[in-house]
Amino acid sequence: MSTEVYEKTVAAGKVERELADLSIDPSELYFGTQFEAESDETESSTTEITFQQKLRLTTPSLEIDDKYVVFWYFEIKANLQNKNAAAQVQVDDTTVIVESEREGNEWFPVSGFYIANIAIVGTHTIDIDYRAIDGTAYIRRARLIGWRVEVP
Repeated sequence: MSTEVYEKTVAAGKVERELADLSIDPSELYFGTQFEAESDETESSTTEITFQQKLRLTTPSLEIDDKYVVFWYFEIKANLQNKNAAAQVQVDDTTVIVESEREGNEWFPVSGFYIANIAIVGTHTIDIDYRAIDGTAYIRRARLIGWRVEVP
């Protein structure tokens, strides 16, 4: 692979430096392909002590050794100060990649990311689930982004 740095002058005489890869066909680039996003901004509640699904993202078909990054954000709370709520992000309804418990009745934001190395060909699901530990659990502003970032 060969690269070169070149400068170009843009508006108001500003100079930008760019790295040009002279040997990659744009059709061979994978970063940013297969971008998927789901969100549910509404407030939901449950008194169930088993996890309830708030949001699900389904990936396109992925190949073995693909890398897929997942970003999440949600806010949880319980109905009273001395009550507890829990939420999790789960892949394929089997692998929990994060679990968060919250005591109290003030909104608690949870966010993060996870890089999955795909081991099984096909589509995959990513869920945000929530439950009451005691009392009533609330969740809102649930957001998931999935993005294929690399193929060897």
